[in-house]
Amino acid sequence: MSRIAEERRPRPADKPGRTHYQGHTVAGKGVRVEPAGSVQGMRLLQELWNRLDPFIVLVYLILVAQFASWKDPFIILLAIPPGLAGYFRSC
Repeated sequence: MSRIAEERRPRPADKPGRTHYQGHTVAGKGVRVEPAGSVQGMRLLQELWNRLDPFIVLVYLILVAQFASWKDPFIILLAIPPGLAGYFRSC
């Protein structure tokens, strides 16, 4: 049997509750897997963005009231990300 075919063949479990498939260990019942590293960072970033949404809308509405225009606050808010990128790049 070739090495590739042997790697793809399911191997018997070395411990109760675990199985091997294509070189990966699959957890059995009662085992809890928690993401860490970059996956956890992505979830935190998504949570932060979800919490910032209402504040961005609130700032936009305040700027609409100040400028009496719907277009000008939008342009101002669009200028913030490139400005922050330039600031952090210069640090």
